[in-house]
Amino acid sequence: MSGMLALLVFVTMGVIALIGLTVLMVALKVVLWVVFLPLRLLFGVLTLPFLLLRLVFGVIAGLIGGVILLVGAAVLLIGALAAILAPLLPIAFVVLVTWAIVKLLNRPSSQIAG
Repeated sequence: MSGMLALLVFVTMGVIALIGLTVLMVALKVVLWVVFLPLRLLFGVLTLPFLLLRLVFGVIAGLIGGVILLVGAAVLLIGALAAILAPLLPIAFVVLVTWAIVKLLNRPSSQIAG
């Protein structure tokens, strides 16, 4: 029974040590955050022009990319239309030849006015 009691005491001490270590780490994080806050603000102000440049280049790249996307979409639609209509060319040729023959045969004959 004393072995179980010793284990319980050992585990309790470990949990207390873990809680203490966690509190210590949180306190250290808060102290470091407060100490380095002025540097973070300074670097934030110094990087502002670069962020604005990044925004400008992003907008320009977006506009160029949009134009490229629209041109690509137009090419894709024309290619899809050509791919759909290409198998119909032989049928269109047969219809055109048939129409030409019928038109040639149904021409009114020329009559000589007398």
